[in-house]
This record gives sequence, C-alpha cells and structure tokens, in this order.
Amino acid sequence: MILGPDYETDEVDFFWGNFYQSEEARQAFEAEWQNLNPEVEDNWNMVSDCLEPRYYNSAEVPTS
Repeated sequence: MILGPDYETDEVDFFWGNFYQSEEARQAFEAEWQNLNPEVEDNWNMVSDCLEPRYYNSAEVPTS
C-alpha cells in the first residue's frame, strides 16, 4: 500500500506499507526480495531514501 499525506511538508512524500498474513509470510517475502537482481533495489533507492522499516502487529480488518 502506498499512502500520500494530505498536508504539505518536506518531511514525508509517501508511506509504503507491506501487509502479510503472518510473520512467516513476511519472512518469505524478505527472502524472495533478497533473491531479486540487485538492480531492482538500486533503482528503487534512486527514487526513494527510505528509513529503516518499522514492524507492527495488526489484526484482520473487516470488509463488511
């Protein structure tokens, strides 16, 4: 998920969120990401200077 703030600031351009069903799913994604061509991350880093990830536990969001 990509979220943009609804205010003007030089501090934040956007928020990036990855959502997983479990910690195991997150770890599997991280392992797959590490297997990508290094150019993928290099290209991403040219357009964004992300801070260290913050991990949060969450719950299921009802859709109805």
